[in-house]
Amino acid sequence: MLVLTDKLRIETEERAGRLYTRAFVGHRELTLSQALLHSLLQLHMGRAIDEAAIRELLSAGVLHNIPSEQELPPQVALSPYAVLEIEPQPQRHRGHSVSPQSSLPISLFVPPAILDPLQRLAAQLRQAYRDMLSAALSRQQPLPIPQALHVLTALCQEAFAQSPDLAQALTLTTAPFAITANRPLQTETVQYPLRTLRMFPDRQSESAGKEPRILPLRSDTGPATEHDHAALRSCGELLQRLQHGCTTQAVRELIPQLGPTARMLWHQLVAQGLLIPAPKDSDLAEQLPAGTVMHLGHATLLANLGGQLVLVDPWLPSASVSDEERPPFPQELPPLAAIFITHHHWDHVHLPTLLRLPKQVPIYVPEQDRNQVLLPRTELLLKHLGFAQVRTLRPGQSVPFGEGGEVVAVPFYGEDPTLIGYAGCCYLLKHQGQAALVHVDSGPNLSGQSTVSSGIGTALLEKHGALSPVFATRRQERGIMIEHTWEFLLAPPEKWLLPTENCCTGAQFLADLCAATGSTCLALYSEGGADFYPEGTDFLRRKTPTARALPHQFLWDELSDITRAISQVGAHLHMSTPYHCFQIGGGFVGRRPPGGPAPIAID
Repeated sequence: MLVLTDKLRIETEERAGRLYTRAFVGHRELTLSQALLHSLLQLHMGRAIDEAAIRELLSAGVLHNIPSEQELPPQVALSPYAVLEIEPQPQRHRGHSVSPQSSLPISLFVPPAILDPLQRLAAQLRQAYRDMLSAALSRQQPLPIPQALHVLTALCQEAFAQSPDLAQALTLTTAPFAITANRPLQTETVQYPLRTLRMFPDRQSESAGKEPRILPLRSDTGPATEHDHAALRSCGELLQRLQHGCTTQAVRELIPQLGPTARMLWHQLVAQGLLIPAPKDSDLAEQLPAGTVMHLGHATLLANLGGQLVLVDPWLPSASVSDEERPPFPQELPPLAAIFITHHHWDHVHLPTLLRLPKQVPIYVPEQDRNQVLLPRTELLLKHLGFAQVRTLRPGQSVPFGEGGEVVAVPFYGEDPTLIGYAGCCYLLKHQGQAALVHVDSGPNLSGQSTVSSGIGTALLEKHGALSPVFATRRQERGIMIEHTWEFLLAPPEKWLLPTENCCTGAQFLADLCAATGSTCLALYSEGGADFYPEGTDFLRRKTPTARALPHQFLWDELSDITRAISQVGAHLHMSTPYHCFQIGGGFVGRRPPGGPAPIAID
């Protein structure tokens, strides 16, 4: 089946009494003739076109051949280049469209009647802060915080007086000034259901400005229902079955059991050309010896613990045919014994990846303090996606694997800039008495607590021996609390205009971390794949970083500073990139891109 690579757009204008027509496929303008215009219209209506038009459109790069369902090969799989993004459905409240603006495990569970006024008030205060800051800088003086807080609190009082929704959900007191919740701000049900799939044939399609194919899973309004759960489960099961490939006949027999949503998705995958002949099975399990950890990009680690494989913070963006080196395909993952999540941020709870992972694998998330006014409902979100074995862990608990393998949960500090008290977990990866530490985005919090200052690092060293490598980040992000998400409203107002941390791990802290844990290898990772990075979702670090990174990293410690600091405590720095492999209890041992040889252990 021949189809255009993008949307057809025809423009007609009158010049000096004559009509002129131009034709575009996506952003590409075609050299138009009357015959070609006729062929484009025929093709747009699904009709056959002549051979000369086919050759012309193929040479222009705007035509490709997609097999119909009858033309599919006997064994099919989902294209590894297919981009499938799932989006929450906005809800209406008092004439406004309400969409979650903060981390989904938190905001998906806040009803529109609460989330809408909170987000609006936060945006109003944030703009007021920027206006006042600009006024102060224009007078070449620092922002007078007492005066600025007076303005912000006056705006809050006015907003509460004018918004019955705010007054119903929250209490504002003036002596001292504080905003507190009257009742739980979250429900046990997803309030912005995941009812829309966006599909691109290639990751670069989005950056090229091409429009996605939008697939509404359901058209209902209101919070999620059992029908939404069923729709996501059916889509997840179909995608999972297509990851490794299966017979076309088996898919046709499976779909009636999954229901109409899966059938609709199947038709779209066929129509968009996102199905390919099934690939050969991955040999990744054989290429990763026991006691080895492979970095798969951003904060994603695959570890062989005693012969069983566990995945940490799965973030597997779709590949692109233009990649210099591609991300791993989900179908290349070996059978997993478990999945571990360190904390609730989107680049660690990545919905497009989670939708495509097997739902029967046990998945572990940090246990939250149920007394907090807000908490990440990650376990509820995962159940909504269809995961059947969602389990919580708190520091000190562990899970055994294979022969001498174990994952131990340890405290996670920091990256909580609005002081809500969200819980995360760092993890020890243990194999045959050796241990590595997944420290991820953890770092000193505003009170100065960290793995180092709390004594946790030293205690882990005494109990488990030297922890090496330590997987950590060099991010040194600081900011003013009011610049963060709407949750700042629930923090003490005197903190709103003061600096706050957001994973601030400089040279001295990383050196102290290596010293406390006895590590000889600091593996820096978890620095790519989030929209707030200047490099966007690049899979690999650029060989020559662009200047866009400079404002983001302004006043950070340089890598040379970190290298110098950790060398003074007997450790060395390794800048990890995807497919780097590490020995638990040691350091970097080699690299194994897809299809490459196994890494050679280095003593």
